[in-house]
Amino acid sequence: MMNEQIASLHAQITAAEHRVHNLQTQSETLTNELRAFKAEYDQRIAPYNERLKMVEDTIRELKQQLMYQQGGWQPPAGYVSVEEQYARAWTKPNHDPDYSTPQFDPLPDIPTPQIPKDDIRTLYRRLARAYHPDHASDDRDRDYRHQVMAQINDAYANQDIRTLHNLARQKDRIDVETPIQDIELRELEAVYNQLRRRIFQLKQQIFELKNCDLMQLKVEVSVARARGRDMLGEMAEQLEATYRQHLQELYQLRREL
Repeated sequence: MMNEQIASLHAQITAAEHRVHNLQTQSETLTNELRAFKAEYDQRIAPYNERLKMVEDTIRELKQQLMYQQGGWQPPAGYVSVEEQYARAWTKPNHDPDYSTPQFDPLPDIPTPQIPKDDIRTLYRRLARAYHPDHASDDRDRDYRHQVMAQINDAYANQDIRTLHNLARQKDRIDVETPIQDIELRELEAVYNQLRRRIFQLKQQIFELKNCDLMQLKVEVSVARARGRDMLGEMAEQLEATYRQHLQELYQLRREL
């Protein structure tokens, strides 16, 4: 029964590892696509958005100044007008925050048990040197080493390299009270549960990547491009037209001041 559970877990772990690999590849592909599109968007659209935002802020401030002039409003010490802020910031525009590439914390590594790459005879000799009763420090330690060597000798007699691997993987002190199969089963269950958590996290990442604002815009641009339209070019033209309209309003406000 225990051997069947172990074999089943090995099969589930192999399938889960393939699933993780496929999902991770999909997540990386989506991320790279978004980064490439974000670079194009930043080059063609973000400067227009930044410039438009600055002129809108300037108009808003000038309207406030006109309103406050009637009440004798004076700017406080250290006051910097939006026009001046615009002049300072325009040489180094910021990215549009509405279309940022989703960022994720790195996923933790899955602690896969380290299996020594030894043949069965080399592995047996290494374990025998480490746990031989002749190296005992006292009678209690000698009894413990006899029990461990009994497991080692039994595994070697049956040419059971998996059990020898499990014994070698145990750190510091081998648990002679717990059957080796129980230890292996617990280790495999831990690895499988880690893989299941990784699959869940990757699915969440893929969902967020597929449904973020940047991806929605990318899809719309791709559909328009397939129909012969340059959607980003149209957006740039519209933003430029709006910017020029705002400039006319800004000039009018300055004359009134």
